[in-house]
Amino acid sequence: MIVALVVSVLFPLMAAGQTDSVDFVPMGSGYEPENIQTSVEYDATTGDYVRVKRLGDMVLSREYVTFQEYQDWQMNQLLKQYWEEKSQGTVLDNADGGLLEKIPGFSQISQKLDVLNGMPEIKITPSGSAELTFQVVDNYRKDPSRDASNRNIVTFDFDENIQVNVNAKIGDLIDFDINQNTQATFDFENKMKLKYEGKEDDILQLFEAADISFPLKTTLIHGSQQLWGVHSKLKFGKLTVDAVFSEKKTSTENLRVQGGASSHEFEIRADEYEENRHYFIAQYFRDRYNQAMSTLPVVNSNIRIIRIEVWRTNVGAAVTQNRNIVALTDLGEGNPSNYRVAGVGGLPRNDANNLLDVVHPGSVRSINSVTDYMQGLGMTNGVDYEKVESARLLPANEYTFNSQLGFITLNQPLSNDQVLAVAFQYQVIGDTNVYQVGELTTDGVNDPNALVVKLLKSTTVDTHGPLWKLMMKNVYFLRSSQLSKDNFRLNVLYESPDGGVGIGYFTEGPQEGKPLIEVFGLDRMDASQSYYYADGVFDWFD
Repeated sequence: MIVALVVSVLFPLMAAGQTDSVDFVPMGSGYEPENIQTSVEYDATTGDYVRVKRLGDMVLSREYVTFQEYQDWQMNQLLKQYWEEKSQGTVLDNADGGLLEKIPGFSQISQKLDVLNGMPEIKITPSGSAELTFQVVDNYRKDPSRDASNRNIVTFDFDENIQVNVNAKIGDLIDFDINQNTQATFDFENKMKLKYEGKEDDILQLFEAADISFPLKTTLIHGSQQLWGVHSKLKFGKLTVDAVFSEKKTSTENLRVQGGASSHEFEIRADEYEENRHYFIAQYFRDRYNQAMSTLPVVNSNIRIIRIEVWRTNVGAAVTQNRNIVALTDLGEGNPSNYRVAGVGGLPRNDANNLLDVVHPGSVRSINSVTDYMQGLGMTNGVDYEKVESARLLPANEYTFNSQLGFITLNQPLSNDQVLAVAFQYQVIGDTNVYQVGELTTDGVNDPNALVVKLLKSTTVDTHGPLWKLMMKNVYFLRSSQLSKDNFRLNVLYESPDGGVGIGYFTEGPQEGKPLIEVFGLDRMDASQSYYYADGVFDWFD
């Protein structure tokens, strides 16, 4: 039995397109109701001071205080009275303007700054919204084999969706901007900046902190428009001094255009492959990938994938193609990783091992009972299986797959907490049989019953596990599009541990002096595509 309580709270900071300014008012006469009066009386008998609180003629409390405490209390009362008199007539510009309707105490700061620097007010202009979702899940399992204290499990989940823009000003000198969006795709979209601009005769002309810019008018030294740090501008008569302490968050690249085409030179390190986008759909295809690619431009593979369904964790609102799925790591594997499962080898298929005899599909149809059932079998979540509620079936325009080599490419990369799974059918050339891995949506398993599919990526990253091998690490983004074979050059360079300039060969070992582009199998033929005649140029195949 599972009981879930979900509370979602939305705090609108300002109506769409509306701005507001708030002038802070002073604290006033204290935090007590106006009908409660506090006074201090002198007790001539004991020589002590007594602080008395009265409600009309009724005495609520009597407290003995020292002479010093009496002086401090009297000073506070005089200060409160002074600020009340100074702030009489000060009201909010818009009494119902949003979240910051009244913040006590800040007008005192504004008044002091007004005296010292001529700043008239403190203003805050908020906009956006903050949505907080709280979820309490109470899971009770009536299992007599468990201890009574372990049958009830209560978990708490918290989610936030904050989109806030805040501008705070102190007079016309200090400006503070915050732009925060928890759903932003890139970190640079969230900005924060503190800016101070001095008067014409001030020594400190400009002070910036957080997201800053440092443009320069000279062409000898280029400035930067996206920095994180501190920037100050000082003026001493006719001498202006700019000082910056920052971290650069952007880079500049040169692009050469000739004859309507662009020529771009860049460097990619070996560990900068595209992660979480390209996956083999079974260990069988990974093990035979090099063999299949060894005879390019002809792919040495006798397999043709004829149908595939790709599932991933759904982000956002549910769509029409949502289903509960249970994804198994060893499904279809002839050499399974779990010692409880016995494989028979051969082609990937549902009966390549006895996993579906160990895990009965009928026992995992209800998504709520999957965890208890799998744990009872000794299976580990994130390693041997993943259950995904309302997983999304990707349409064909969100991924591509290679029907011969057995891998898929997603248009958008997965995050670390997302799951990827597949089910597919294929044929072998010369064989009329259709082999299948996982359950397809047309196999008669009706919603809301969960489908059993093949797991490609889990929420757990284990570099020693079988799922890590399925993610391809030989695909690199070239930071360009519409590439052509003409004038395309690819070099592989080696940087020795001793440092220095990268070179295109090893200086020692069995491959000493041999071009690295040939060592890595990227140059196996000449321009006429004759094998075993390497010409030092990358072999281009469309």
